[in-house]
Amino acid sequence: MARLLGRACLGMAGLSLHSDSRGVKVYSLTSARALPVWLSEGQKRKLRADDDFRRRVELLNDFEFPGASQRVKLSADGRYAVATGVYPPSVKIYELEELGLKVERRLDCEVVDFLLLSEDYSKIALLLADRTLAFHAAYGKHYELRIPKFGRCLDYQPTSCDLLLGAAGHEIYRINLEEGRFQEPLTVPFEGVNALQLSPAHQLIAAGGESAVHFIDPRSRTALGTLQLPGDAEVTCIRHNTDGLNFAVGAADGSVLLYDLRSRTPVHQRRHINELPIKAIDFLTEKKFLVSADAKSMKVWDYGKSTAAESDQLALHCTVEATADINDICVVRDQRRDSGLIFAAGEQPKVQSYFIPSLGPAPKWCSFLEGLTEELEEASADGAGKSGEVSVFDDYKFLTKQELQELNVESLMGTPLLRGYMHGYFMDSKLYNKLLQVSNPSALEDYRRQKLKQKIEEKRASRISIRKRLPKINTALAQRMLERDGDERFASLFTDERFQVDEESEEFRLRNPSGMARKRGRREMADDDSEDEALGIS
Repeated sequence: MARLLGRACLGMAGLSLHSDSRGVKVYSLTSARALPVWLSEGQKRKLRADDDFRRRVELLNDFEFPGASQRVKLSADGRYAVATGVYPPSVKIYELEELGLKVERRLDCEVVDFLLLSEDYSKIALLLADRTLAFHAAYGKHYELRIPKFGRCLDYQPTSCDLLLGAAGHEIYRINLEEGRFQEPLTVPFEGVNALQLSPAHQLIAAGGESAVHFIDPRSRTALGTLQLPGDAEVTCIRHNTDGLNFAVGAADGSVLLYDLRSRTPVHQRRHINELPIKAIDFLTEKKFLVSADAKSMKVWDYGKSTAAESDQLALHCTVEATADINDICVVRDQRRDSGLIFAAGEQPKVQSYFIPSLGPAPKWCSFLEGLTEELEEASADGAGKSGEVSVFDDYKFLTKQELQELNVESLMGTPLLRGYMHGYFMDSKLYNKLLQVSNPSALEDYRRQKLKQKIEEKRASRISIRKRLPKINTALAQRMLERDGDERFASLFTDERFQVDEESEEFRLRNPSGMARKRGRREMADDDSEDEALGIS
């Protein structure tokens, strides 16, 4: 039943199709209408009866936070998604097969990083910004402990039950979860561990910091070597491929480098045009894609087409421009394979969802996405793919202080009937229409008269009219100039009385102190003088 309800929420009104310069189709699944922040819970419940609101895109129910989302990850079994955000700091767990929120827990501090220690959501480690490490079980918070320094990243070694913690120092702290105590820390040659990851193939630990990646063998806890990156940029993220040979590094200058463990030089590299720190990197092994994201955009690289014999540059597959700053990304996987669905947590309430069919099929729990995208593509090809999205803000009228004075309702300022926003106020449209009728009873009649006049003028324009004679020389050029001047976008500028310029008004004189009429008069006199000189008239 929940699956059917989730599918019903995915209407053609909200699903939007974007194509980058390479023609790769990218479907945004989070283009739902925005809600004003001042709406009460009762008003939000009333929107359930609104057809437009019910047809909004909502892949996962309540997949959002009041302020912003920070991190998003999937469980190893592919059945649960876990996201953290603010404000207040909280963690939310979603059951993907039910397309909805399973549990929400409030936290004492913002989350820097978190890790799922089990196949599902029953064991979670949360690294908080106040030097606290919190452990959550299926029933809630299980235990908290303080760490020596401010933490930056987490990883887990399942063979020894060691939780690895990168922090602001030369140490990688180890906490043995079976014994419940700290172990002897691992040391790195640089100050501060920004990124930390354990290879899923051979358990090699890679720690990134000041323009270098340090490798440690967890069996003997000895250093194997340090890889120096080209340039002085700090390492911000590391990702091992499942093949055990390749790993990717993201740097603070926007560089993305793909390495082979058998070589010290990068096999492929590329730099984001924004030159912002790389927030996250992920592999899609089956089709040999690499996904990297900075704050402004997410890029998909095709490292399968990038051969070292031709060039060391990564081949760009597509780019997704973010609507807000990105904090983290997560490629959605299920037990079958990699998918084309990507979650992006960022500085906005909703966690963004993108579906890129060229990366892979939709996950099993939302397989209906492929049918919806095909329908949208057909509608777009037929010219019928117009967005029917209606904003809730259409129910409100924006008024400036001057317009409030004209309606004689300045006394409403400071009351719930007016919501301050920027240089004006939002008022309910129904209330505005009533006030307008009271202040100007003939406004409705004037509006009808104006519409009738506009229709008459449109009928007159459809009649046969005398075509302007074009000059014999440069006829095509003259025709193009007439077409340019007759741009439909600016047609109302010369037909609608609301756009009429009053050259006698005080505002016009202040903006044009020399006077447009005087300028026109002088220009016409100059033209007459030049014509007289050409005719030989003194």
